Amino acid sequence: MENREKTMKNNASKELVNSLIKNEYKTILGKNSRGLYILVTILAVTFISLGHGFEGLIKLDESMNNPFTNWVNLNNIGENNITTFNKKIGEDPEKYGIKNIKKYTRTYWEILRPELNKKEKVTLRNVGTDDPIFDIIIEKDNIVELNENASFEQCGIIVKKEMLELYGYSNLSTTDQLAIIYPNKEYDHIVILDIYAIVKELPNEVDMVIPSQVASLEFNGADFINLARARNLFFLSKNKISLIDLKPYNLDKIEEVIETESDYSYNGTKYFSYEMFLTEKVSYAESIEIIDSVKSKFKCINISPPNCSPIEENFSYSYIAYNFNDLSKINEFSMFAKSEGVEIPLHQVKSKENFLLVSSLAKLFIILLVLFSTFSIGLYLKNTLQNHLENIKPNLGTLKAFGLKDSTITWVYLYIIYRFYIISSIIAFAISIVYYMVNKNLEFMNFFFNIFDYKILIVWIIIGCRLFLFYKTSVTKILNKAPGDLIYNR
Repeated sequence: MENREKTMKNNASKELVNSLIKNEYKTILGKNSRGLYILVTILAVTFISLGHGFEGLIKLDESMNNPFTNWVNLNNIGENNITTFNKKIGEDPEKYGIKNIKKYTRTYWEILRPELNKKEKVTLRNVGTDDPIFDIIIEKDNIVELNENASFEQCGIIVKKEMLELYGYSNLSTTDQLAIIYPNKEYDHIVILDIYAIVKELPNEVDMVIPSQVASLEFNGADFINLARARNLFFLSKNKISLIDLKPYNLDKIEEVIETESDYSYNGTKYFSYEMFLTEKVSYAESIEIIDSVKSKFKCINISPPNCSPIEENFSYSYIAYNFNDLSKINEFSMFAKSEGVEIPLHQVKSKENFLLVSSLAKLFIILLVLFSTFSIGLYLKNTLQNHLENIKPNLGTLKAFGLKDSTITWVYLYIIYRFYIISSIIAFAISIVYYMVNKNLEFMNFFFNIFDYKILIVWIIIGCRLFLFYKTSVTKILNKAPGDLIYNR
């Protein structure tokens, strides 16, 4: 009999709890689920704000550490001044926020258009593979085309898309080589270099980047085209050439002509490729005469293969770049340079100071946005719960009077509020994902945003923990009162 009564009480208690959960959840949702819509809207705005904010902070940090933006260039300084200045900086680079120091040269080359018949002047600089800026140049987002068959360290070059298109290289997918004019005292040599990568942007407003090895070979003059092999001449021709065709043209000085490649292609244009072997008696000047004769008769193009053998870096640097890891010390660096008799262009210092100021303000704004979003959602949930608990005090008193335990009442309302919070969060997250997909696929809306940042989950958990602590404190405080005090709101 006692067991039956206990069972009936338990069943009645369960029915009461289930009914309480159902009714109270509807009350919190509000009329026509108004409360749910409001919370979903606030959560969706919070998630989207956090997605922009956290991704913005990541991009700002990348910009602050980006060699494209955080360096200062000095030029036209005597080598002795550079050495002395760098030695003093090297004693305590952290004092001036210096991450590394890189020397480079900036110069001009002439290139040929795709038809190999017209010259154009371009600017270039050298970059070493150990230079931080090299990694930035070949980042996935900056690369338009990458030639996996070429090696940057083996005379490969990196060229800017805008320059290629300007000078007629319209089909970038087949543009894997670039003909340059290498000037020599006696003769301008055409050298064809492999394009390692075609990119969107390059530093220092240059059109092309060459490896430091090529700059060293170029500085050493003959080493770059290896004039010691002047008895081996190379030609590109749109027509076939044979040794018989060359009879009137110093045949006694030509030993053999070999067709090395019948379908050689320079960026989509087909050529016959020939190697001509001259006799040992031929001087360099005579080889130039033969080249001119053959070019005049057969309308072909003489090319000089580059020497891409390893060489120790050895060329005159005209620029030096100071890469900063802390732009807040740029002014201190500038003052020190001035005290050492080294003038840094004012526009460089001011541009870095302005960039630092804008970045700091943007970072502050993003942090405030994150805090405001977190505070807003927490405040709304707190007020919703607090108002609801105040309104249901008589109900809580009645439940206590009927013998419902405080722990059961606490669990019921905890379940209700977290069900409300989790369901709203799922809907808000789904809305944020839709926003993320639209933002990702529409170019005109492509600004910093990532809804899948783990920090958003952390903020969501923190809000949930704050909600639990506030709820626990508020409910415990109310339930500590006697049933009569709650019923009559005393």
